[in-house]
Amino acid sequence: VAQRSRPIENAGPFALGLLQQVGGVGVFGVKGRVFAHQHGMTAIAVRIANLATFAPGQRHSARDIAAFVSERDVVQLLACCITADVPPGYHVVHGVSDNRYKRLAIAATRQLVGYAPQDDGFALLGL
Repeated sequence: VAQRSRPIENAGPFALGLLQQVGGVGVFGVKGRVFAHQHGMTAIAVRIANLATFAPGQRHSARDIAAFVSERDVVQLLACCITADVPPGYHVVHGVSDNRYKRLAIAATRQLVGYAPQDDGFALLGL
């Protein structure tokens, strides 16, 4: 399966604005960023990609496989977020397994919280 694009990197900081102007999926991330900034807290937003169970012989799109994250890896990532010594501020980590091609980049996540995913969606499907 060919990789068609580069992995999505962790989002950089964004400007603090009025919470009333923010809607949809990102509202909780914005609130976490605001509270972390205003109160010197640590907030970690976890982007969980394609949480699925893959078995040999199944057919999935290249994008779905590249975004695959196993239950085992999600549990490990969340445990790392809870136990890691993370500096105050707002952080975004990516929840994707150690797939041969990754939809989300995980180098910064590995470094920040010590995430070491075990699974690879391509290998699980026998690709």
